Amino acid sequence: MKSYPEVDPELFLKLEKMPDADQLVDYVRGMFDIHLLSAIPKKGRFEKSRVQKYQWAFNHYKIYPSKIHVVYREEKQYF
Repeated sequence: MKSYPEVDPELFLKLEKMPDADQLVDYVRGMFDIHLLSAIPKKGRFEKSRVQKYQWAFNHYKIYPSKIHVVYREEKQYF
């Protein structure tokens, strides 16, 4: 198993938005009902990542959980 250095336990919750993210989301939200698709690390690697990504999306963009899809990388193809 690959070894990873110690990471901040709130890593995904503390991530900053990318430059121009607000502008992009506002533009897309004006035309579509937006959903967010995000991948999480493999099981056992960072168990809090799923919850933190849901919280991050809601805190920054008020995207509700029913429109947030946080899945394993190999599952992204199904969305």
